[in-house]
Amino acid sequence: MKNFLLVTNFCPFYRIKLFKILNDELKLKILFYSAGTEKYWESSNAQGEKKAENIYLADDGANKLTIIWRYIKVLFSKETQGIIQGFNGAAFIFLGYIIARSRGIPFGIWTGLWYHPRTSFHTITRPLTDFIYRHADFAIVYGTHIKAYLVSRGMRSDKIFIAQNTADNELYAKAPEEEKIKAIKEKYAINNNDPKLLFVGRFVEDKGLNDLLKALTMLPKNTQLLMIGKGPEKTKCEDFAKANDLKINFADYVPNEELYLYYSLFDIVVVPSVTTATFKEPWGLVVNECMNQGCVVVASDSVGAAAGGLVEDGKTGFIVPERDPIKLAQAIEKLIEDKELRETLSKNAKTKIAGWTYDKMAEGFRQAVALMEEKLKV
Repeated sequence: MKNFLLVTNFCPFYRIKLFKILNDELKLKILFYSAGTEKYWESSNAQGEKKAENIYLADDGANKLTIIWRYIKVLFSKETQGIIQGFNGAAFIFLGYIIARSRGIPFGIWTGLWYHPRTSFHTITRPLTDFIYRHADFAIVYGTHIKAYLVSRGMRSDKIFIAQNTADNELYAKAPEEEKIKAIKEKYAINNNDPKLLFVGRFVEDKGLNDLLKALTMLPKNTQLLMIGKGPEKTKCEDFAKANDLKINFADYVPNEELYLYYSLFDIVVVPSVTTATFKEPWGLVVNECMNQGCVVVASDSVGAAAGGLVEDGKTGFIVPERDPIKLAQAIEKLIEDKELRETLSKNAKTKIAGWTYDKMAEGFRQAVALMEEKLKV
């Protein structure tokens, strides 16, 4: 087994089991270059515990230049014989490619991107990004939507391996405890006889909150919505709910290990993300999480889990055009009115997510490692 390196920013809780497979089975060493202080990562969310076989460049609070210098030294080390580069952090991506090519070792990317941001920086660097897409030895991607995007940017289809983006099914499929369910119902005045919708995510423009709130005004007045999350758009949502007399409750934060309780209580989970100048939902792991409890997902076509095949329109949920609150409301209302349809889609969702495992996700990495080993034999 060769010494291959996976480069990424940090270890979020939803990657712990995947990285364990990559460490133990594939003997991949993982280099983490961030302390996990990214703006999208709440400090209340857990990270994976540190493992001796991995490399943590930011552990001592080093500044960015020091971290980059350490990164360069690791990549030039004779121990590093191949690189899987997570596609975040422009400096690390471009340096990784240059060093791999200068050393003649395999280089590939691991990416969830299926859209090129429209900022000045991204416009300037787009030719470089496309060059890497065309010349990398391989790519590992979250789903078919990203594979199609990379092919459109010039990468060969046979060099792209799918690692289906995965959440911890074992955690989210847990049977809910009666006492805990009762407490949640009382806290948020949840009425079993009324339609129930759930949103879990950051309160930011990217998440399509305006469309969700507008859609709610078109639904039956007794429709209940619980919104879990934090962010700058939260006050705006609260004001809209009051002004329109909507039945919306807000929860600031729910620990990941308790979310299954909320999923078990709600019939429909809405994921109405939209494309912005800087963002297009790479996946949306809330979809994986809630399907373990049989929730029916209504997602926009800007959500990676919908474009990538986990949400199947009319089979495991509904997919609607982004920024279309009317279509969003119609899809939700159809599920509210048709209990039999809702139950069928719920059953299909649970069946499908059962096969969406970390071992299945690791398959894309297995294929990449096999390719790198083959290249080093030539």
